[in-house]
Amino acid sequence: PEACKALRGFYDAIGAKDESPSFADTSSTCCAFLDVRCTQPDGSPSPPLGQKEGWKAGATLTKIKFRGGTEFGSSGTLPGALLLPLAGTLESLDLGKSSAHRSFSGTLPAELAQLTALQKLSLTTGKFSGTIPHQLGRLPALEKVTLLSKRLSGTVPGELCHRSDGSLRKLVLDDNVKLSGTLPPECFLLPTLEEISAKKTRISGTMPSRARCQGGVNSCNVMSPPPPPPPP
Repeated sequence: PEACKALRGFYDAIGAKDESPSFADTSSTCCAFLDVRCTQPDGSPSPPLGQKEGWKAGATLTKIKFRGGTEFGSSGTLPGALLLPLAGTLESLDLGKSSAHRSFSGTLPAELAQLTALQKLSLTTGKFSGTIPHQLGRLPALEKVTLLSKRLSGTVPGELCHRSDGSLRKLVLDDNVKLSGTLPPECFLLPTLEEISAKKTRISGTMPSRARCQGGVNSCNVMSPPPPPPPP
């Protein structure tokens, strides 16, 4: 399938090797990879983790989460263009934490803004630099954003929260010591927002009454708006 071909190209580009036996068999489904999750086309239960038998034709790759089932042999930039064949199905991209063998660098690829099904983006690995792409605000389903890199700079783009009916629930920007400015007021207009965290950054300012913060703007739990009164 095209999705598995794209995923294998992505793995090759970042020097990664899934530790499941299925990885060596290029004719095998990538749904058997240990750090990948897929959904059956009819909603039936998925086979046990790492098992290639039992997957039905048309299974959809929905999650990439590096959590110990992948061996890395190199470091480098994140090839976002290679993820574009997954744009309509990939719901979660989690690169895990940095290690001696894996440390992504360079800027955050603009292609991330084309992953229209993305609900969770977690980039807590490596030495990403540059600014946070404002195009991420175009992702209609995005709920959780975690960007811990230490080298990101500039300000937090208001576009992340530009939709008054947006889906964003959690925004974590800890350890980005070069991030400055204030948190976008648009974020606090989102009825879905539950948490903002900006520990160890240069972000400053005051929070609206909806936010309950500890230590300035470093960590805020955002209170949900009160429920509407019952109908008469």
